Amino acid sequence: MTGDYKKVVTVCLSFALLLTIAGCSERSNPVSPVPLQGTIWKTSITSQALQGNLMGDPNVRWVFVYTPPGYSDPEEARTKYPILFLLHGYGGNETTFRDIYNLRDIADDLINQEEIQPMIIVMPDGSNQLGGSFYSNSVVMPANLPYTGYYEDYIIKDLMTFVDTSFRVIFNKTGQEILRDTTYKWNRAISGHSMGGYGAFKIAMDHDSLFCSVSGMSAPLTFEGNGTDFLGILEWTDGVFAENGITRGDSAGYRNMSPAAGPLSAKMFAMAAAFSPHSDFAKIDTTYRFLKDLGAGWGVDLPIDWDGEVVDWVWVRWLQNDIQTRLLTLLEQEQNPFEDMEVYFDCADHDGLLLQYHAQIFHQTLESVGIGHTYREYQGYNDYPAGHHNFIYDRLAEILKFHSRCFPQPEE
Repeated sequence: MTGDYKKVVTVCLSFALLLTIAGCSERSNPVSPVPLQGTIWKTSITSQALQGNLMGDPNVRWVFVYTPPGYSDPEEARTKYPILFLLHGYGGNETTFRDIYNLRDIADDLINQEEIQPMIIVMPDGSNQLGGSFYSNSVVMPANLPYTGYYEDYIIKDLMTFVDTSFRVIFNKTGQEILRDTTYKWNRAISGHSMGGYGAFKIAMDHDSLFCSVSGMSAPLTFEGNGTDFLGILEWTDGVFAENGITRGDSAGYRNMSPAAGPLSAKMFAMAAAFSPHSDFAKIDTTYRFLKDLGAGWGVDLPIDWDGEVVDWVWVRWLQNDIQTRLLTLLEQEQNPFEDMEVYFDCADHDGLLLQYHAQIFHQTLESVGIGHTYREYQGYNDYPAGHHNFIYDRLAEILKFHSRCFPQPEE
């Protein structure tokens, strides 16, 4: 009896084991790994560069900072990361890339798939009450006063110092002094969409010792276009007049134009606030647009008069801030800000602001002067054309891949 009982038990156990093995063989993916997630931190900084601006915008600004998966793991406490500054477009703020374009999901997925190396991504607030600062130092001349504020200094001085001393980024430091050396440069990048892409290129050119790579998505890069069949920003003129319900030659209507009239008007007034703010100290009343809520005597000078013609002395100030003009001026002085910097930019083929033509002309200019770069003009699909705002989710992935390739590979 005992021997028979053992045989029965042995057969039963063997059969159970075969069933277990068979069941396992039917599961093609028995374990689904949980993707690791990064974190977006919300913090604020007090900016000296924005303090005392005449528009009265706050100098305390929110900043969102993405840290990659594992950043808070105690075992990774010594790990440091390269950093990307990511600037939002006109009408946005620090929440844009998090809430609209799902930056964390994109970065997490690419890191988990090992398509990019882990990095810190900083998303500051570059907005003001006119909708956007264009990340420029806005100075009232000749009074030398901050109109909208010194937004370029805000990024370079206030924001970068805060991030470098608050997060585990790769840099060399002696006391409170950050040494802007090659170690620092080759682990820093800057990018942005639309106004942010413009700001990224402007800041990178002005501070080429700080960045290894720069990129821009759908950015205004050539204010005057090619000067013949495409006139860049000036192509908006009739649209601005139409938004304000006036036609060329209507001087009375011109003087009552408002940034609230429509999107093109808003952008043109915001650019004027950044590039050509006006005060009664200037004693010039040719194109002065009074913004009533900012107080008597303060306003902006537009680059077009009531006939829609260019106002040369204002346009000169705008071109001093134009990416292509600034580049060609530097090259004439035998300075190439992109000599040790990787360059990428793209644009939709149906951009509502006609920025694809900006990108095409800038691409041709870079080719003509021998500056290496990558340019992509992308399309939509079927009856869904690529415009100024859609497909940015997809482009962000390409932006992160580009900058990851530019960063030095992490040490094992």
